[in-house]
Amino acid sequence: MDNIAPLPLLIFLFVVGSLAAFRATELWVIDRGPFRIFERIRDRSCGVPVLCEILTCYFCMSAWSSLLYTAWLWMFMALPVWLFPVWWFSVWGGAVLIYRVIPARKDES
Repeated sequence: MDNIAPLPLLIFLFVVGSLAAFRATELWVIDRGPFRIFERIRDRSCGVPVLCEILTCYFCMSAWSSLLYTAWLWMFMALPVWLFPVWWFSVWGGAVLIYRVIPARKDES
């Protein structure tokens, strides 16, 4: 059996992962960024339908950002292989839950 981190550390990593996935997703999908860089990337990506779908759909992008966080945990051995899909979907769900709970922001023009 793999050596698993203590429960308080796992809870901390889950909360941090959900917040990180939420913020990274919001950054790519909603925010303009400095000098409108993220907005420009989204606009230019619409020439490729799959990329446009990923960068404009909150749920699609949150899946990829939570996958990256989970892969990072696994690479640094904080997560056994058999827990990889569980963590991926739970962090993804946490990011979506945060997105649903926090009210939509107004455009900051």
